[in-house]
Amino acid sequence: MAPKRWALAAAWMIAGAGATSIAVAQDASPAEQRVRIVRLSQEVSRLRQDLDAARAQMAQLQEQRQTLERALREAESVISRLRTQVGSVGVRIVEAPKAAIPDDPMASPMSLFRELRRRYARDLAGLAQDSDADLASYRRAVDTWCKATGRDLHGTTQWLTRIDGVERRRRGGYEARFQVLEDSSLLPIGDPFVLAIPRRFATRLLRDMDTFPLWRITGVLAAAPAYDPTRETPGVFDVPRFVGRYVGFDYSFEFKDVAGVEVDQKTERTPPAPGQAHSGER
Repeated sequence: MAPKRWALAAAWMIAGAGATSIAVAQDASPAEQRVRIVRLSQEVSRLRQDLDAARAQMAQLQEQRQTLERALREAESVISRLRTQVGSVGVRIVEAPKAAIPDDPMASPMSLFRELRRRYARDLAGLAQDSDADLASYRRAVDTWCKATGRDLHGTTQWLTRIDGVERRRRGGYEARFQVLEDSSLLPIGDPFVLAIPRRFATRLLRDMDTFPLWRITGVLAAAPAYDPTRETPGVFDVPRFVGRYVGFDYSFEFKDVAGVEVDQKTERTPPAPGQAHSGER
């Protein structure tokens, strides 16, 4: 039974029981009435516990849904990239140039991902993983590492971005696909990514999207490495990105400001041709 219908049924049960008790109260002795009150109180307590458990389950399902929706968006992004790389037989596909990935972990989501992989190798790669006991200990260490790293790795950042449309989400709110750009060359840093946008900033973007080709976004970027004791390898699509054994890449971004950027056509640099661009992590 769905939680809402279950709660309604429970309410009718309590109301019915109360009505019955009131109806027979005149025929019951004080001792019998006290027994009924105790029983009803126990029933109400049990129903409240069941309701709390149902609410906790709903919250967990909502969290799982959000995780699956993020994974779906990442998978769609992977599929889109693969489609752009597929051509006719015998045709050489040339990847668009990209900027080098900055060392600063706050410089882009890809920079943060690379920093997480570096820390994972530094902190965990040397631990034993041979026996069942080793793996159990390793999983505990990984779980602890994910929580500690999530608390430690965060900071205020500012990105120059190109934004691909602002859309309403099915569950409410807004989101858009962003691409971080290198300031000097306007080359992309890493791959595009999707962020949820607060209403006040989404309204500004929707109003001025046609006026400004680029946007500078300011916010707090925080690592949120996801512990997954079932994930041993990157998998076919590598979604979410594989940090290391039992760890997937995730993060949060808290918007602080968005500002349109006017690009002066006289000073805008044309991205270099393939072979002349920086070599960065893909």
